[in-house]
Amino acid sequence: MKTNAVITTDLFQVLEPLLVVARVAGFLPVTSEKKGSQYSIEESLKFKIYSYVLATILTVLALLGLNEDLPIEHSIRMKNSLIKYIVVVDLGEIVVTVFTGVLTTPFKLKYFWKILNSFTKMEKVFSIHRTSDERQRSILYMGVSLTIVAFVLAYDAVLWIINASDMSVFFKRYTALYILYFLVFIQEFPFYFFARLVKRNIENLNGALKRGLEEVLRTQNKQWAPIIKLGQEHPVNTSTSGLTYDRLTDYMKLVEEIDDTIEATNDFCAVHTLLILFSCLLHLVVTPYFLLVEICNGGYLPFTFLQLVWIFVHTCRLMVIVEICQSGVNEYQKTINLVLKLWTSPLPLNIKEQVEILTVQISNKKIKFSSFGMMKISRSILTAFGGSVTTFLVILFQYGGTKGTVYVRS
Repeated sequence: MKTNAVITTDLFQVLEPLLVVARVAGFLPVTSEKKGSQYSIEESLKFKIYSYVLATILTVLALLGLNEDLPIEHSIRMKNSLIKYIVVVDLGEIVVTVFTGVLTTPFKLKYFWKILNSFTKMEKVFSIHRTSDERQRSILYMGVSLTIVAFVLAYDAVLWIINASDMSVFFKRYTALYILYFLVFIQEFPFYFFARLVKRNIENLNGALKRGLEEVLRTQNKQWAPIIKLGQEHPVNTSTSGLTYDRLTDYMKLVEEIDDTIEATNDFCAVHTLLILFSCLLHLVVTPYFLLVEICNGGYLPFTFLQLVWIFVHTCRLMVIVEICQSGVNEYQKTINLVLKLWTSPLPLNIKEQVEILTVQISNKKIKFSSFGMMKISRSILTAFGGSVTTFLVILFQYGGTKGTVYVRS
């Protein structure tokens, strides 16, 4: 079984921030090595062991901390007996999400190699422009996201530290859990970045098709330049303007690679996306419930504000995943429309035949981001989540009630 992938320097520069952050968090046990003008990304036994050890230690410490905090008389976060088990589920889900994600990743690396190989092939059609800008954009996105999460977690921790009788007891019980909570946000990065790179390639294809269509419309009554015949030896044309036989063949290959990359991304991130979506659903049920309980009982204002912040954060987690998938699908729909317009334009016969093949190919390739092929990730999932959140909130109010507050001050 293949345990490495060779990628270009430009692609490595774009992916390196993601590789480093995901590797440190335990979600990507790979290492990189420069080989000439390329980079080899390889599976690493050292980082695999590191990932498992890190996840195991944090999971055990987090579960021990939760168990120690269960008795109401000595509890920090679960002094309300009516909803303490809701708190356990809310926090325990974080432990399960991270541990399962780390545990399953090494078994999915064959799809990771496929993703990297597909992106490398895409570069032969459209090279990465402004590599430094793409790299800085990746660093900025991760930096801003993790900084916001760190501030929210710190605010959350400060509120509970104030309420704890002994600060050292709080850190003993909850330090591992807060680290896992931080890691769960990093868990989303691989799926997001792979989906964004796919979208960027679709945008490049659309730009080339649009320029070609504009050229066709400008020269309807002029003689086309001689077309390069299939079978002749010619280097790949790096220009993204003009519709030649070879260039349209490149576009067909690109469409195949886009489809393969999406399928590989779905397979590689299947467990992660399923857990992330479930995590978002759970927190968007529990957190509004905590908020309403606090409001109904005149709870501690800073804690009420914290619940509003967490609702915003978890909504953003969901929207980031949904929107990058939806925007990719929308961009692909533009590709279909552009190809259909080209097909109905006045073209030389051999070019017309290529466009017709491309039209059939693209029309039959219905790209879909999903988890295990059963949960399509698009804006339609927001409707399902909205209905589920409402239903579960009603159930929680029926059985959990609103008696007492979550934040019981000492």
